[in-house]
Amino acid sequence: MPRIFLYSLMLLFAGTLSAQNLVKCTDGSSFWIMKGKGKKFAVQLRGDLAESDVPELLNVEETALHYNILNKSEYVKTGGKSDAAVLTKFIKKEGKFLGDAMKPEYQLKKLPSGKTFLLWHHDWKGTDEYVEQQVHATIILDGMIIWLSSPKFTGQEISKVEVFLTETIANVKSVKSTNAKELCEK
Repeated sequence: MPRIFLYSLMLLFAGTLSAQNLVKCTDGSSFWIMKGKGKKFAVQLRGDLAESDVPELLNVEETALHYNILNKSEYVKTGGKSDAAVLTKFIKKEGKFLGDAMKPEYQLKKLPSGKTFLLWHHDWKGTDEYVEQQVHATIILDGMIIWLSSPKFTGQEISKVEVFLTETIANVKSVKSTNAKELCEK
């Protein structure tokens, strides 16, 4: 009996932690709270959302969405400080990390807001045989590099994943509060 109670308590605690990353609004949308490096960001999403045990991972309508938050200052020590220069330095560093087998292809693009972002992908050499590529959208906000990723599965059109990530990254904003009333009423 104590094991069942302890297991139930662990499940409840894990569910509570996970639930803190998703703020549901009355209009049917939700805000996914992304935290890192002492900063908070939110992205408004619609549709069927499923949280995971990993706070940086969410399922949006059968599409996995992962985020990473990096400090922009790590990429401005040499070279330009513009968003385009920092994102270019970022992707070159990632290219070295990934190596020739997963060499990234990328484009610097503009969102409707005029903000520069990086749309990129690379072949996937991981253990999941159904994932052909990883697709990424990367932007700079509030001194941080926000990096969203989704897999491209066998038979799936890369353009659909790119559109999803572009629309999603366009909705990311820096927030001070994760209060539902403040997020949902703006």
